[in-house]
Amino acid sequence: MTTFRLSPDDILAKASGRLDDHAFWYGFAGSHTVGYMDSFSGWQGLVSLLMRQHGDCTTAVLTNGQAGERVLSAVAGKLKQCQTDYDRADDDIAVRFDGLFANLGQDAQYRAGGSLGTPGPQVSFPPDAPHLRRATPMEGIPEGVLHLITLGGDFISPSFYLLGLVELLIGLDPIDWVAKAVVGDYRVISEVGDAILALSEFTAQQADLMATDAGIMFNCWQGEAASAATPYFRELLAMIGAQSGPLASMGELYIQFAWSAFLLAEALVSALCTLLDAVLMLGIDAIALALGISTGPGEVGVAGVLALWNTVVTIHGNTVAVCFGLVGLIAGATGAFETVSLANFKEA
Repeated sequence: MTTFRLSPDDILAKASGRLDDHAFWYGFAGSHTVGYMDSFSGWQGLVSLLMRQHGDCTTAVLTNGQAGERVLSAVAGKLKQCQTDYDRADDDIAVRFDGLFANLGQDAQYRAGGSLGTPGPQVSFPPDAPHLRRATPMEGIPEGVLHLITLGGDFISPSFYLLGLVELLIGLDPIDWVAKAVVGDYRVISEVGDAILALSEFTAQQADLMATDAGIMFNCWQGEAASAATPYFRELLAMIGAQSGPLASMGELYIQFAWSAFLLAEALVSALCTLLDAVLMLGIDAIALALGISTGPGEVGVAGVLALWNTVVTIHGNTVAVCFGLVGLIAGATGAFETVSLANFKEA
């Protein structure tokens, strides 16, 4: 027979309060993340057509948060009942057969394994709480790097200087604004993805804290009832620990869609700027003609230079648009066929 130990004698009441805290933290983190996800509901540009799983992901995170909070609250209630039984009868055998720990820990994988408690001086729970960090949108590719990728082609584009002047005057690049409105704002999408990644980190921290808490509880609580409850808590800890990986995969999927939106927007910007360049080049040709400088000495006059300039700008703009558009479309299309399922909670 296992030696009975309950020291301090209110350790289960303390463990129950600690689990109530975990239940609140888990539910709050889930609902907080859903708030980010709801901000992306409805029409959010063409890329939202590829994000067919967004509604299911939002529902899954919401349901998962509610289920986790419900399970942890239920387990806290069971521990509180255990404490009440000990206070009333001081009978370890009676507590063991009270039927409180019945729904979890029945599988062989949880019934085998080492103790969750080890001999030591810990008799109280640390005040630590898992940290839910603020979500941060991605910045995309820095403008300087974009210039390198596109071989500095913007610097020969007349629309680049015109739009720079417009942005200086009104604080907005109209072409960039139109592209984001049509394709989707990659910053909003990436912020949702990072919020889900933050939730993944949060659940990993919470799983570690709960493992520490379980070790403290079972170090202070030993006997027939504790042995009967150990497989139950093994499965509970496994369920919490199993949440982080799928959540990380879901967050990365949103980041992939964000890159799709960024690249498709850059492709649209390049295409629109190429059209604007064509219009501006017509204007420059007209000005040269009006000033009588459309021809010059030699075989290549001003008109020839302008025609060559126009050709280079057009080829460069179309090439950039096609390359960015192709990569962005591949990223979005492959993401559209991916599915992520969160680990299910069993009822406690």
